[in-house]
Amino acid sequence: MQPEQMRAARAALNWSLDDLATASGVHRNTLSNFETRKYDGEPEKLAMVKRTLESAGVIFIEENGEAAGVRLRRFQLGDLVRFRPQTRVRFNYNIAADEVGTVVEVEPHPPLMGPTYMISVKFPSCERPLPRVFRFEYELVQTALTTEEISLLHQLQDKDCTISGNKPRQGLRRLIDGGYVVEMSLNISDTIYSITETGQAALAARNPP
Repeated sequence: MQPEQMRAARAALNWSLDDLATASGVHRNTLSNFETRKYDGEPEKLAMVKRTLESAGVIFIEENGEAAGVRLRRFQLGDLVRFRPQTRVRFNYNIAADEVGTVVEVEPHPPLMGPTYMISVKFPSCERPLPRVFRFEYELVQTALTTEEISLLHQLQDKDCTISGNKPRQGLRRLIDGGYVVEMSLNISDTIYSITETGQAALAARNPP
Protein backbone atom coordinates (compact mmCIF):
# COMPACT_ATOMS: atom_id res chain seq x y z
CA MET A 1 0.00 0.00 0.00
CA GLN A 2 1.36 3.38 -1.05
CA PRO A 3 0.74 6.63 0.90
CA GLU A 4 -1.28 7.99 -2.00
CA GLN A 5 -3.48 4.89 -1.94
CA MET A 6 -4.21 5.28 1.75
CA ARG A 7 -5.14 8.94 1.25
CA ALA A 8 -7.35 8.08 -1.74
CA ALA A 9 -8.99 5.26 0.20
CA ARG A 10 -9.86 7.60 3.07
CA ALA A 11 -11.30 10.10 0.62
CA ALA A 12 -13.43 7.41 -1.04
CA LEU A 13 -14.80 6.34 2.34
CA ASN A 14 -15.13 9.91 3.61
CA TRP A 15 -12.91 8.96 6.57
CA SER A 16 -10.72 11.35 8.50
CA LEU A 17 -7.37 10.29 9.94
CA ASP A 18 -9.12 9.96 13.30
CA ASP A 19 -11.73 7.65 11.75
CA LEU A 20 -9.04 5.41 10.28
CA ALA A 21 -7.06 5.44 13.53
CA THR A 22 -10.12 4.33 15.50
CA ALA A 23 -11.04 1.61 13.02
CA SER A 24 -7.53 0.20 12.59
CA GLY A 25 -6.07 0.69 16.06
CA VAL A 26 -3.04 2.49 14.58
CA HIS A 27 -2.16 5.89 16.05
CA ARG A 28 -3.27 8.94 14.09
CA ASN A 29 0.26 10.41 14.01
CA THR A 30 1.60 7.19 12.49
CA LEU A 31 -1.02 7.38 9.74
CA SER A 32 -0.35 11.06 9.08
CA ASN A 33 3.41 10.56 8.90
CA PHE A 34 2.98 7.66 6.47
CA GLU A 35 0.67 9.64 4.18
CA THR A 36 3.13 12.54 4.07
CA ARG A 37 6.09 10.17 3.58
CA LYS A 38 7.76 11.25 6.81
CA TYR A 39 7.67 7.61 7.92
CA ASP A 40 7.92 4.40 5.91
CA GLY A 41 5.68 2.52 8.32
CA GLU A 42 6.04 -0.81 10.09
CA PRO A 43 4.84 -3.69 7.88
CA GLU A 44 2.59 -5.10 10.62
CA LYS A 45 0.82 -1.78 11.20
CA LEU A 46 0.45 -1.07 7.49
CA ALA A 47 -1.07 -4.53 7.05
CA MET A 48 -3.57 -3.73 9.82
CA VAL A 49 -4.52 -0.47 8.10
CA LYS A 50 -4.87 -2.13 4.70
CA ARG A 51 -7.09 -4.90 6.13
CA THR A 52 -9.26 -2.26 7.80
CA LEU A 53 -9.72 -0.35 4.55
CA GLU A 54 -10.42 -3.54 2.59
CA SER A 55 -13.05 -4.59 5.14
CA ALA A 56 -14.70 -1.19 4.58
CA GLY A 57 -14.99 -1.93 0.86
CA VAL A 58 -11.76 -0.52 -0.62
CA ILE A 59 -10.12 -2.46 -3.44
CA PHE A 60 -6.43 -1.74 -3.93
CA ILE A 61 -5.21 -1.59 -7.53
CA GLU A 62 -1.54 -2.48 -7.69
CA GLU A 63 0.96 -0.90 -10.06
CA ASN A 64 0.85 -2.49 -13.51
CA GLY A 65 2.73 -0.10 -15.70
CA GLU A 66 0.62 2.74 -14.32
CA ALA A 67 0.17 4.44 -10.97
CA ALA A 68 -1.33 2.36 -8.18
CA GLY A 69 -4.84 3.35 -7.14
CA VAL A 70 -7.98 2.35 -5.27
CA ARG A 71 -11.67 1.92 -5.95
CA LEU A 72 -14.71 1.00 -3.91
CA ARG A 73 -16.34 -2.39 -4.35
CA ARG A 74 -19.98 -2.45 -5.39
CA PHE A 75 -22.48 -2.63 -2.59
CA GLN A 76 -23.79 -6.14 -2.06
CA LEU A 77 -26.94 -7.60 -0.55
CA GLY A 78 -26.57 -7.75 3.21
CA ASP A 79 -24.03 -4.90 3.49
CA LEU A 80 -24.60 -2.57 6.43
CA VAL A 81 -24.70 1.10 5.42
CA ARG A 82 -25.69 4.50 6.71
CA PHE A 83 -26.35 7.80 5.00
CA ARG A 84 -23.30 9.96 4.35
CA PRO A 85 -23.13 13.06 6.56
CA GLN A 86 -23.53 15.37 3.55
CA THR A 87 -26.73 13.82 2.23
CA ARG A 88 -30.14 15.44 2.53
CA VAL A 89 -32.01 12.32 1.46
CA ARG A 90 -32.33 10.88 4.96
CA PHE A 91 -34.48 13.83 6.06
CA ASN A 92 -37.16 12.72 3.58
CA TYR A 93 -37.60 9.53 5.61
CA ASN A 94 -36.73 10.72 9.15
CA ILE A 95 -33.64 8.49 9.31
CA ALA A 96 -31.21 9.36 12.12
CA ALA A 97 -27.66 10.26 11.08
CA ASP A 98 -26.18 7.23 12.87
CA GLU A 99 -28.90 4.69 12.00
CA VAL A 100 -27.54 1.66 10.17
CA GLY A 101 -29.54 -0.16 7.52
CA THR A 102 -29.16 -3.30 5.43
CA VAL A 103 -28.83 -3.28 1.63
CA VAL A 104 -31.77 -5.29 0.22
CA GLU A 105 -31.53 -4.43 -3.49
CA VAL A 106 -28.66 -3.47 -5.82
CA GLU A 107 -29.26 -2.22 -9.35
CA PRO A 108 -27.46 -4.45 -11.85
CA HIS A 109 -24.78 -3.15 -14.19
CA PRO A 110 -25.08 -1.08 -16.32
CA PRO A 111 -27.33 1.41 -14.49
CA LEU A 112 -30.48 2.54 -16.25
CA MET A 113 -29.86 6.22 -15.52
CA GLY A 114 -27.52 8.62 -13.77
CA PRO A 115 -23.78 8.50 -13.03
CA THR A 116 -23.82 5.25 -11.02
CA TYR A 117 -26.04 2.43 -9.78
CA MET A 118 -28.81 2.69 -7.18
CA ILE A 119 -29.51 0.64 -4.06
CA SER A 120 -32.44 0.10 -1.71
CA VAL A 121 -31.88 -0.09 2.05
CA LYS A 122 -34.03 -1.40 4.90
CA PHE A 123 -33.67 0.56 8.14
CA PRO A 124 -34.93 -0.82 11.48
CA SER A 125 -37.01 2.35 12.06
CA CYS A 126 -38.93 1.89 8.78
CA GLU A 127 -41.53 -0.74 8.05
CA ARG A 128 -40.50 -1.02 4.39
CA PRO A 129 -37.21 -0.60 2.51
CA LEU A 130 -36.53 2.92 1.26
CA PRO A 131 -36.93 3.63 -2.47
CA ARG A 132 -33.75 3.20 -4.49
CA VAL A 133 -31.29 6.10 -4.45
CA PHE A 134 -27.77 6.50 -5.88
CA ARG A 135 -25.09 4.55 -4.03
CA PHE A 136 -23.07 7.70 -3.26
CA GLU A 137 -25.75 8.76 -0.76
CA TYR A 138 -24.56 5.91 1.49
CA GLU A 139 -21.34 4.84 3.12
CA LEU A 140 -20.36 1.28 4.02
CA VAL A 141 -20.37 0.38 7.70
CA GLN A 142 -19.68 -3.34 7.41
CA THR A 143 -19.44 -5.80 4.57
CA ALA A 144 -22.06 -8.51 4.11
CA LEU A 145 -21.93 -11.49 6.40
CA THR A 146 -20.24 -14.75 5.47
CA THR A 147 -22.13 -18.01 4.96
CA GLU A 148 -20.94 -19.20 8.37
CA GLU A 149 -22.17 -16.02 10.08
CA ILE A 150 -25.55 -16.28 8.36
CA SER A 151 -25.80 -19.87 9.59
CA LEU A 152 -25.16 -18.70 13.14
CA LEU A 153 -27.90 -16.07 12.83
CA HIS A 154 -30.35 -18.72 11.61
CA GLN A 155 -29.52 -20.79 14.68
CA LEU A 156 -30.14 -17.82 16.96
CA GLN A 157 -33.35 -16.99 15.11
CA ASP A 158 -34.71 -20.39 16.14
CA LYS A 159 -33.65 -19.96 19.77
CA ASP A 160 -31.20 -18.11 21.99
CA CYS A 161 -27.86 -19.82 22.51
CA THR A 162 -26.09 -20.28 25.83
CA ILE A 163 -22.37 -20.97 25.77
CA SER A 164 -20.66 -22.14 28.94
CA GLY A 165 -17.10 -21.86 30.23
CA ASN A 166 -14.31 -21.89 27.66
CA LYS A 167 -16.31 -23.40 24.80
CA PRO A 168 -15.50 -21.82 21.40
CA ARG A 169 -17.39 -18.75 20.24
CA GLN A 170 -16.17 -18.70 16.61
CA GLY A 171 -17.88 -16.20 14.37
CA LEU A 172 -19.73 -14.41 17.13
CA ARG A 173 -17.40 -11.44 17.67
CA ARG A 174 -18.13 -9.70 14.34
CA LEU A 175 -21.84 -10.41 14.78
CA ILE A 176 -21.74 -8.75 18.20
CA ASP A 177 -19.60 -5.82 17.04
CA GLY A 178 -21.94 -5.28 14.07
CA GLY A 179 -25.04 -5.24 16.24
CA TYR A 180 -26.50 -8.46 14.81
CA VAL A 181 -26.23 -10.27 18.13
CA VAL A 182 -26.25 -9.20 21.77
CA GLU A 183 -24.55 -11.08 24.59
CA MET A 184 -25.58 -11.16 28.23
CA SER A 185 -23.67 -12.84 31.04
CA LEU A 186 -25.83 -15.12 33.14
CA ASN A 187 -23.11 -15.91 35.66
CA ILE A 188 -19.34 -16.19 35.86
CA SER A 189 -19.20 -18.98 33.26
CA ASP A 190 -22.38 -18.81 31.15
CA THR A 191 -23.22 -16.27 28.44
CA ILE A 192 -26.45 -16.09 26.43
CA TYR A 193 -26.54 -14.80 22.84
CA SER A 194 -29.66 -13.41 21.13
CA ILE A 195 -30.37 -12.11 17.63
CA THR A 196 -31.26 -8.39 17.28
CA GLU A 197 -33.49 -6.48 14.86
CA THR A 198 -30.40 -5.79 12.75
CA GLY A 199 -29.70 -9.52 12.63
CA GLN A 200 -33.29 -10.24 11.64
CA ALA A 201 -33.03 -7.61 8.88
CA ALA A 202 -29.83 -9.21 7.58
CA LEU A 203 -31.60 -12.57 7.28
CA ALA A 204 -34.59 -10.94 5.61
CA ALA A 205 -32.27 -9.30 3.08
CA ARG A 206 -30.83 -12.70 2.18
CA ASN A 207 -34.27 -14.30 1.94
CA PRO A 208 -36.77 -11.65 0.81
CA PRO A 209 -40.47 -12.63 0.93
